Amino acid sequence: MSAKLLTFLLNGGTYLAIVPPLNKQNNYKYKFYVYAMSAFISGSVIATLFFKDFYADFVLIKKAVCIVEDIFLLSLNLHILNIFGLRRREQWSALIECFKATENLVLVELNKRKVPYYLGFVIANIVHFSIAVYEYFFWTQSIGLSFIKKYFNRYLQMYLNFYCIFLLCVVTNMILLRYKGFKATLRTQTHTHLNKNSLLNLISKVEKTMYSLKKIVDLYNTMFGWTLFLIISLTTIQILNYIDFIIFYTQVEAGSVQIVLLSLAIITWVFSGALVLILLCSFVEQEVEEIVLLTYDIRLRVAGKINLEGYKMQEFTNFVNKNLPSFTAANFFHIGRSTILNMLSTVSTFIIILIQFRKQ
Repeated sequence: MSAKLLTFLLNGGTYLAIVPPLNKQNNYKYKFYVYAMSAFISGSVIATLFFKDFYADFVLIKKAVCIVEDIFLLSLNLHILNIFGLRRREQWSALIECFKATENLVLVELNKRKVPYYLGFVIANIVHFSIAVYEYFFWTQSIGLSFIKKYFNRYLQMYLNFYCIFLLCVVTNMILLRYKGFKATLRTQTHTHLNKNSLLNLISKVEKTMYSLKKIVDLYNTMFGWTLFLIISLTTIQILNYIDFIIFYTQVEAGSVQIVLLSLAIITWVFSGALVLILLCSFVEQEVEEIVLLTYDIRLRVAGKINLEGYKMQEFTNFVNKNLPSFTAANFFHIGRSTILNMLSTVSTFIIILIQFRKQ
């Protein structure tokens, strides 16, 4: 299912200029399309900043938060278009080849799956566009056409962000499925009778598989490290910004229920994308920890029973430990469940600062 969905997303990503056409080496039309899209987004961001008068109505700290959010959103868009979608053709091809080489690890009972592979993507799009359309009409009716001049480009930017996060979730889930399948296979084989030859064969398979999967994770970090960093940073600043909007409107306006509910919906949707992506990375590492325990179980079970050199088993477990996957955001920080707490801690700290500045 994930393989079909990935193919579908890669084809769709080509039209959005965020995934290069993998079957064409020199596509000048596509390059022109990417550069034109980048120029349009950059120019529209500059134009809207002038229409917003650089947030002149906001207090200094709030103005800084809004400008930083615009910078992160623009940086993510330009990175997606010019790096993610233009200079990653070889890495995309290598990643797909690695997925094909490890397809046998995926344990999926296709006959029992009656849900179309694209259903999750369709539902996610419905939620995304529902929130976006409601926000657009609400603010247009509230403040008039000036909202269009100030934010007409934001919806394209946010959809590129949404599409990129969904694509990364699918890729990460494909890695997770392979580690799950490998763990299930290894658990089955550890409960069978092991002699010296079968044990050597099992060790060889485990080492080969662990190396292949670690290669996929390393390629993942190389391709998407900066993308993950920008996504997490942007999500944090967006949550901070919308929470501050909620606090502001609940204090100054009595009839602000719609604004509060809209802001809560946006916070939930923005945070859920980053949350799922981070949890998928964490689940992969959790599966690997269980695989390591299985390898130690093999080592303990055969100790003293099979005439095999002790250093061979020690080399085996050391090899497994050296090939543990780790997801990083451009080598700035490790991505795991602690990342979620760090994001929320950052938001809480800056919310207090924003409130103090507004009181002054």
